[in-house]
Amino acid sequence: MPRRSFIKAVTLAAFVGALSLSNAALAADKVTVQLDWVVRGNHAMFFVGKEKGFFRKNNIDVSEIRKGSGSPDAMRFVGNGNADFGFGDFPTLVVARSQDVPVVALAAVNQQSPLR
Repeated sequence: MPRRSFIKAVTLAAFVGALSLSNAALAADKVTVQLDWVVRGNHAMFFVGKEKGFFRKNNIDVSEIRKGSGSPDAMRFVGNGNADFGFGDFPTLVVARSQDVPVVALAAVNQQSPLR
C-alpha cells in the first residue's frame, strides 16, 4: 500500500473512531443521590441543579434523590454501591473511612458547623 493511501486509511479510521467515541460521550451518566435525612434546605443544591438543568448540561442524569435515615446510612449506601453520591457530615465520613468504607468527600456545604 503506498504511503499516501496508508495515511488516508489511518486518518479515516481515526475519524470514524472519534465519531463513535463522541456519540458514546453524549450519553448522560445516570446517578442516584442518597441524602442523610429528609429533605432540608442544605439539600437544595441537588433539586435546584436538577430542575435548572445544571447536571444535564454536564451529561449527568440525576435519576433519583432519596431521603435518608442518617449520615451513617448514606455513607454505607454509597460505600456498598447502592447510591452513586451521598450527603452526610464529615465526622461520620471520618468514622466510615476508619471502618474501610470506600467513600470520599467532594465538597463541604458548611464551612463551620451549624450546631455551634
